Amino acid sequence: MRILLDHSVPHPLRHFLPDHEVHTTHYRGWHLLQNGALFRNAIQEGYDLLITCDQSIRTLAMLAHDYLTVIRHQAAEQGEKGATTAPMRSRFP
Repeated sequence: MRILLDHSVPHPLRHFLPDHEVHTTHYRGWHLLQNGALFRNAIQEGYDLLITCDQSIRTLAMLAHDYLTVIRHQAAEQGEKGATTAPMRSRFP
């Protein structure tokens, strides 16, 4: 599975997905793209899943659902003691 992590997602999450091809928007040079352009690029490049913390992405996600699955991850506040991405691991076999 090809997974794209939005710029708002903690990048260490990729280490919890070792059996998948995981890229970040920063790695792809897409970190400054608005959501519509990001969706177009992700779909054109064959990504199966986009993980984001962006709360305003719901409408676009509904429009793109035939081509791209979107998960909105509620990341812990930066600097929060004990913050972790481990709970996301259980969503992926």
